[in-house]
Amino acid sequence: MASAEELYKKWKSSPPKEVSVADLRKVAFGLLKPEWVRERDRGSHFLIVEHEILKHFPEFGGHGTLSISSVSGRSVRGHWVKRLVKAINYILEYENFKGEKTDENT
Repeated sequence: MASAEELYKKWKSSPPKEVSVADLRKVAFGLLKPEWVRERDRGSHFLIVEHEILKHFPEFGGHGTLSISSVSGRSVRGHWVKRLVKAINYILEYENFKGEKTDENT
């Protein structure tokens, strides 16, 4: 079974057409802090990713939110996977940059 990091790298280099809900959850919760990801019990949009940096990118609607939907609760289409990968990239780069700036000031 692949780790969250392995799946993320694989999806980043070769975006899949569809992935399982379980794999998408594994990547989101494995790479992002809990305060940036939450699940919903009802509706097709089951996973919400929120972060301040996403507000600066139009593909996230200016709200800083990515709401991912599933197909019958079993799989997630590739375009959502691509958007999650982008969101993770933006968030991790921003957090790394923020951490470097904090380290310079101490």
